[in-house]
Amino acid sequence: MKTSAVSLLLGVSVLLLSGQTVSADPQVSLEIPALPVVAGSDVTLRCRSKDQVALEAFFIRDGSKLGSGPEGQFTIRNVQPSDEGLYWCYFDQTEESPRRRLSVRGPQVSLEIPALPVVAGSDVTLRCRSKDQVALEAFFIRDGSKLGSGPEGQFTIRNVQPSDEGFYWCYFDQTEESPRRRLSVRGQDTDITSCLDHMNEPADLLINCSPPGPTAPPPHPSPSIPPLSSSPLTFPLLTAGAAVGSLVLLVQVLVGVLWLRRNKTGN
Repeated sequence: MKTSAVSLLLGVSVLLLSGQTVSADPQVSLEIPALPVVAGSDVTLRCRSKDQVALEAFFIRDGSKLGSGPEGQFTIRNVQPSDEGLYWCYFDQTEESPRRRLSVRGPQVSLEIPALPVVAGSDVTLRCRSKDQVALEAFFIRDGSKLGSGPEGQFTIRNVQPSDEGFYWCYFDQTEESPRRRLSVRGQDTDITSCLDHMNEPADLLINCSPPGPTAPPPHPSPSIPPLSSSPLTFPLLTAGAAVGSLVLLVQVLVGVLWLRRNKTGN
């Protein structure tokens, strides 16, 4: 009799404990990568509630408000080791989710790409590197589309054009992808100041960054001739002209007088 009573008491206790456990489940939860994420990648946090209603969620990291996102989502772009910490979330007028930790590690694969804009028409070589430094065939992607592959982790884009701009990344067989890197293309007529702003960049990244050709000097201004009214020689010239005119008139009068006298004498 005692044995059955004890068994009944144990069964009731188990039911009570299981009920408490169910009721203790959080109403809000945070989905976050359980494994360390690669530095330079994008990480999306998702806040979930039991009613599965798509609402705006608020996200917190280490006690500081991180931001909010529609439909319970928030994306951290280009994640870095400084983004490590404890994260949690909540909806308006709901409890907070349990804390979840985000860890960040360095990339196993990296892509070497010019940091400065390259000149249209030139050749650009992309280099895919892994930590083990093994020369293998690498696969290259641009904006989500497979670009091609190359031996020893290299791939060259011939006669690059503005249409080649975009985000590039690479990977080796059975390895993770490298972080995204952007390639920019510029025209040949670019101000040299755009290169001087990046003089601290590595020398191998300062490709196709040369000053433009020499420019023609500005034309010399033609000498200006002062107007006649403002010249200091105006008055003397006018005086001399009047004297010459008077002399010519006098000569003409004398010639006429002599001609008349000659004709009178002849008659």
